[in-house]
Amino acid sequence: MIHVDFNPVSPALNGVVLVALLILLVVQGWFLARNRLLSGRRRLIRAALNGLFWLALVAFVLRPVWKTTGQTRHALLIGAEVPGAVLRQVGDSLGLTQRVRAADFQNTFDSVTVLGQDFSPLILSRLAGTSVRWIPYIIPDQLQAICWKAVLRQGDRQRVTGSVYSGRKQVIKLSFAGQTLDSLTLHTGQNEFTLAFPAFSTGRTETELRLNGKLLAVVRFFARPLPVRTYQFVLNAPDFEAKTLADWLGQQRQAVQLAAPLSTGIGSSLRINQPQNGLPKQPDILITDPGSAGSAAVRKAVASGKSVLFTGLTKPETDLPTINRALGTRFGAQRISTAESVSVGGGSGQTALPYRFFPGAAQTVVRGYPVAVQHTRGIVGVSLLNETFPAKLSGDSLTYSRIWNALLAPLQPPAPATLLADAPIVAGSPTLIRSSDTLKRPEKLVFSGDTLRLAPDPFTPASATGSYRFGSTGWHSLTDSVDVFVEDSTAFASVANRQRVSALLRAGPRLAVQNQPARLQEYRLPGWAWGLVLLICLTALWIEPKL
Repeated sequence: MIHVDFNPVSPALNGVVLVALLILLVVQGWFLARNRLLSGRRRLIRAALNGLFWLALVAFVLRPVWKTTGQTRHALLIGAEVPGAVLRQVGDSLGLTQRVRAADFQNTFDSVTVLGQDFSPLILSRLAGTSVRWIPYIIPDQLQAICWKAVLRQGDRQRVTGSVYSGRKQVIKLSFAGQTLDSLTLHTGQNEFTLAFPAFSTGRTETELRLNGKLLAVVRFFARPLPVRTYQFVLNAPDFEAKTLADWLGQQRQAVQLAAPLSTGIGSSLRINQPQNGLPKQPDILITDPGSAGSAAVRKAVASGKSVLFTGLTKPETDLPTINRALGTRFGAQRISTAESVSVGGGSGQTALPYRFFPGAAQTVVRGYPVAVQHTRGIVGVSLLNETFPAKLSGDSLTYSRIWNALLAPLQPPAPATLLADAPIVAGSPTLIRSSDTLKRPEKLVFSGDTLRLAPDPFTPASATGSYRFGSTGWHSLTDSVDVFVEDSTAFASVANRQRVSALLRAGPRLAVQNQPARLQEYRLPGWAWGLVLLICLTALWIEPKL
């Protein structure tokens, strides 16, 4: 099908051009007819050349367009990591003969099937506006996604989530200094995993994520130290468990008050990290036993919004009702074993009473431990753990710290100022940073010689967020007390590649799997080609009389 693309500026000009072409044809014929000296053959050649010139001039003015109906052009774009055998299998099954490697890709297609995910941002940018279908190429035992907290508070639970295609049944685990923090058995095929543990240390921390012994990733995060709190032990007869915990809290630079009555009017007291002269600090967290639930000190602490932790339970059937009556809580537990104790803590060797807490309103259970916490005017926690000091005496300080960091974290009052970010943070990629302050909403962050302006969070009045790109790898200081680790762009290349392709699919049109519609293709001769045709015709007309 042919149509003309003749569109003059005005209809009047259109008519003038057409009349001029007709006049030119008449003039050419008149000059040819009045020349009596030409032989019949020369007259025929000259008429043909003039006719070709006139037709070329008409075509130049009208600009004809040829339109044909054809199928849409479709190609298979192959990632750098896809082997040839997989390429042939997928290409043959889809019936795609046009196959292009990423390094040679120039987008001249209407739609593209993308096989794999190892593509540079430049190649993906060439797919903008093109219908795309994605077929991921899954490499067994390679991370497909991973995320964790880049910054958290000591004692808070660090959660490492991700996905991996496991080639067989095997174990994925997080470890620190050779000790397992959490583990999970993966089945053959696609797996979504979540590993969690309480932040047991302060400052910069590195843990290892391994799959059947193979290192998948180094999980680096920063744990902010807990603000200094005052712990008071309210016990009728402090035992070695309480004294060990008091010493450990003191080593964590926390203030501790421990008093023990010896006889009527006589007692002993232990004060750690407290001024020796003057009044002791008011306690923030009380550690006591069920027998002291009705004491004035415990009631006053809960009424004033403080935290109380009950330990040393022996008979939950009677101890929990005692706590509930004294403080208005609703703790309840069910026996789960006839044994005297059960193992808890993920193979840490720790034991607890054979009971399980009932779920209750405004209550949470510390993951991995039989410890329930309820929010009333204050925070009340109940622990069913047996004695924990044997871990400390055996030299396993890491396990002891993990237990008590997990137990004490939900009892902490909310921090006035926090700084949050998700990891992995990759150099050159945007990172969302959230800052909050209960006293005054932050407006900016100053770090690494740069200033990040923060925008108010519409859902949290005390919070603000900002996006920042780190230019170099390694540890970076966000504030005087918070660091984050920035990964090299190749550290999580497989994860980043999948995220880029997923983002492309979310932003662009999706490709229908079957029944690709036919399209109308247009072909036209460019202006320079018409000029060349006219030049050839004029040259022929000039040469012909001289031959």
